[in-house]
Amino acid sequence: MISTQALRKRSHEILQKSGGRYEIHELLPPMDEAIPCLRRSCSEIQNRALAMYIFILRLVDGERFLDYDRTWLLSHGLYSCLTDDEQQIFNMPDACLTESKKETYLDMVEGLYALCWLLGKENELNINGYVPDNLVRHFPVADVNDGVPSIAAPSMDSFCTLRDSIEVAQMWDVYYCMHWSMVEERVNGIVIERNINVWTVIERRRALEWALSNDAWDEISLDT
Repeated sequence: MISTQALRKRSHEILQKSGGRYEIHELLPPMDEAIPCLRRSCSEIQNRALAMYIFILRLVDGERFLDYDRTWLLSHGLYSCLTDDEQQIFNMPDACLTESKKETYLDMVEGLYALCWLLGKENELNINGYVPDNLVRHFPVADVNDGVPSIAAPSMDSFCTLRDSIEVAQMWDVYYCMHWSMVEERVNGIVIERNINVWTVIERRRALEWALSNDAWDEISLDT
């Protein structure tokens, strides 16, 4: 059985090879004594991903299809997969939804990318890049004909293979180390140009940590 120390050593190696100039202090403690196991089922992760996808569509399209999107989620039992805050934002009139708040929630697409990786839909969770342009291929087709919206039945196709707990824990540790390094840079006034920003790292880490814990999505601590 691989140890948490070995996992951390591997995280250092991955980040060194990435070229992202992450500085991880050697005294930064590894995760808990035991490597965490996946706590979420395939269907639970799929349902959360589908709900996030519709939530993001609502932010992008505005409130013009709000009633349809909400009815779609409710009819497929997915509305409850949104957090209370997300439900509030989902139902908020566009006039009350500031651009800054909208952009904050649009960062959720990074967590969605991580969930697709967890489900085996994406071959990699690229630590040096943003969400692939074709991520939408994993989700129901959304269309508008003559002003009438339509979304296909909820399906992420029949193929779903959850990644091994150790592989997920390794990726989570990598993103934890990246987050820690970025926070240290901010505290010490250090600016390093990278292809991804701290919010990308935070949302991917949140998704991975959620899958490895029993905590609610919006109760993940994200401590560094």
